[in-house]
Amino acid sequence: MIRKILIVLCFLVCASIIFIGNRIWVASQEDMLRQKPKEIHPADQSSTESTNAAADEQKTDLEKNLEQLPVKTIEMWVENQESEKPVDITFVASASALSSDENWTTIVEDELSSIYSETTLNFSVISNDGTSEEWFKAFEEGSFELDDEDIVLYELPTLMDNGVLSSEDQVFYTSSFLEDFTSLYPEASMFVLPSQPLYDSTFYPQQVEAVREAAEEYDITYVNHWTDWPSMDDEDLKNYLTEENDPNELGHMTWGTYLVNYFSAN
Repeated sequence: MIRKILIVLCFLVCASIIFIGNRIWVASQEDMLRQKPKEIHPADQSSTESTNAAADEQKTDLEKNLEQLPVKTIEMWVENQESEKPVDITFVASASALSSDENWTTIVEDELSSIYSETTLNFSVISNDGTSEEWFKAFEEGSFELDDEDIVLYELPTLMDNGVLSSEDQVFYTSSFLEDFTSLYPEASMFVLPSQPLYDSTFYPQQVEAVREAAEEYDITYVNHWTDWPSMDDEDLKNYLTEENDPNELGHMTWGTYLVNYFSAN
C-alpha cells in the first residue's frame, strides 16, 4: 500500500515538474517573440518609400524651397502667393550692418527676390543701434511700429550690450521685448540672429548664448549664421571684419549667403 502511495506521489511530482518546466519554456519563447524586432520585408519597405516619394512629388517647388522653415511661415507664404498677396519681410539690423551699400540685408533681398520670382516680396529695414534696454523701451513707448509684417529678421543687439549691460539685464530686456512682440504680432514669423562674431572674444559669445536660450523659450527660431564664419579663435576671422570689427565685404557675403540658403533650402 505504501509502495503504491509512493508511486502515485512520484508520478504527481514528475507531472508537476514537467508542467512547470513547460510553462517556463513557453513564457521564455513569448518574451523572445516580444523582443524580436519586426522584420521589414523588401515589399513593405518599397511600399513605404513609394508613399514618401508620392508625397514629395505632391509638394510644389515653393513648398520644397521652404520646407526647413516653421510650418506657420510656410503656410503664410503659400497662402500669400496663391492669393497674390506680397510677403512682407523686415530686417531689424544694426547700423554697422548697414554701413555699406551692399550688405547682408541687400544680399538676402536680391537673392530671395530672384529665387521666389513668382512671389511679390516687400522688404524694409529698421536700423537699431541701441542696447537691448533702449530697444525695448523704444518699442514699449511706440517709437516705431511694424505693419503686421509677415517675417521679421531681428539682429539681436547683444553686441551693443557688450560692456554696457550685465548678462542678467541683457536677458531680461531681450525677453521683455520678445514677449511684447509676440503678443502684439502673433501672426508674424520672427527669426532672431546674432551680430557678427568677434575675434578672440570671451564674454560676447557667452552673452549671445544666453539670449539665444531666452529667444527659444518663446519658441522663436534662432538662425545661427556663425557656423559659416571662422571660429572666434581663428585669426582668419580678421579677414571677415574691418578694423572697427564691423563686417567687411567677405563678412557680409558670408552672413547674407547663409540666410539665403536657410530661406531657400539650399
